[in-house]
Amino acid sequence: MSSEFIEQLDSWHRSEEHQKIVDSILSVPESERDYNLIVLLARAYNNLEDYETAVKLLLSVSAEGKDDDLWHYRLGYAYYYLGKDLDAKNEFKLALQLNPDNKDAKDILDDCNYYLEDIDDSFCPHDPLQYILEGLHELIVEDNVIEDGKLFIPEWDLTISPFVEELAEDMAVLYFTLNCGSWDRELFECSVALGDTPKKAIGMAEGSFLFSVVDGIRIMMNGENSEELVSEFAGEKHNWHAYKSDIVGMGNNPEGDDIDEFWNLLRDGIIRRLGNQKFVYVKVYAAKNGDSITGECRINDIQSRELSNIVSEIAGKWDTTDFSSKKQFFFITQDEETYLEYPYSEEELEDATVKAVSLFEKCTSGDDYQQYLEKLIEELGDSSLAEELQAFIPEMCAENAFPSIQYPESVLIYRNGESLEVYKNQIASYHSIQKALLNGFNDNLFSNEVFSSYVYVSSIYGAICDAKEKGENLETSEAIMMVSFSFSDDYLLR
Repeated sequence: MSSEFIEQLDSWHRSEEHQKIVDSILSVPESERDYNLIVLLARAYNNLEDYETAVKLLLSVSAEGKDDDLWHYRLGYAYYYLGKDLDAKNEFKLALQLNPDNKDAKDILDDCNYYLEDIDDSFCPHDPLQYILEGLHELIVEDNVIEDGKLFIPEWDLTISPFVEELAEDMAVLYFTLNCGSWDRELFECSVALGDTPKKAIGMAEGSFLFSVVDGIRIMMNGENSEELVSEFAGEKHNWHAYKSDIVGMGNNPEGDDIDEFWNLLRDGIIRRLGNQKFVYVKVYAAKNGDSITGECRINDIQSRELSNIVSEIAGKWDTTDFSSKKQFFFITQDEETYLEYPYSEEELEDATVKAVSLFEKCTSGDDYQQYLEKLIEELGDSSLAEELQAFIPEMCAENAFPSIQYPESVLIYRNGESLEVYKNQIASYHSIQKALLNGFNDNLFSNEVFSSYVYVSSIYGAICDAKEKGENLETSEAIMMVSFSFSDDYLLR
């Protein structure tokens, strides 16, 4: 390329006419663009804040650029403004190593040192999500790759999707959603931590996630230290293997970290709540700060009030007046020999819920309501799922409408002249229907009128009205209301 052309590009660079540089170089046939032109084009894109294009261009000539301090500097510059601090740091260091003493490059060296210092000392990462992903990438020992804002671990067929829910000067609230090809549900974890700076808070929250969830999954994937469990649901025996993560503690933990501290007291209650799931995860969190006690036990991210009370009792016995907390996960997998394949995914159950609500909304007469179940069965092609949707949705709406009343974790099911008490989370469709219903109302997919109509036909509302006629107010009496469902003889409890 002629010296006059290069001089013109430099002139435009000095006058900050970067788009002219881009247009001029792109007018040169691609086959005639040499290494120097591509690097100058990347510099122009950097100055136009199109950092992704700059990275692609620079990487396309990486073989020639690996020994060029300017190439490393410009790549580091692009990474820096993309929030890829670790990649930027590596490139700036290489630029300095290649040219530590060149006086003509003093400005570039000063820039490198500035950016390196900023990366190390910055209170808040430029791109928190990318910062988290790079931290996971570095700390997870299994081979993993960052793709489209997610981290994928091929060995486990596991995808981790982080999300920054809140980031303040001294606190980080991080959400992690995990999906695995061998699971029948996604795993959700909320990790909260405090720190002197946003970076330190992120590091603490990320560490809590890694040392509890990821380390626990590693134990499960490697088949280490499992305990065999046996449960029964809907007349079928189910065999399981349970795995325990380490306990992650914060603050003052006077009782030590006995890995069975929670498991020994929760084990039987957890077994009673197992249905026919393929994969179950249990989160235990306990905290004590003076007289304030927090206890939580969540099965597949649904809180169990009864088991949470046990966790609170454990924390209440800790001999400390300072803040202390412990978190642990249990991962439970059902043996293939006893697992009965459930025919619907969560997305399919959501679709069925939308169809059920839409059909209910069209009911305007007594005859419509009488024919509702028959039409829903025809729509879905599954009488058992149709019966569940017809029965569950009104009571779910009523529970939401009257939250001051306590509702047990279990329900009564009448079928074939017999009654059976089962936990809600044992029923494969229950919480997926509930989640779809909540999302539908929150997203205004379902109207307030249909919500009121569902409440009106619920047995909960009927019981409240009956009590009022007797002069009782169930909403202020700390009442506990057991909900029951009557199903046909052909209904399949799954």
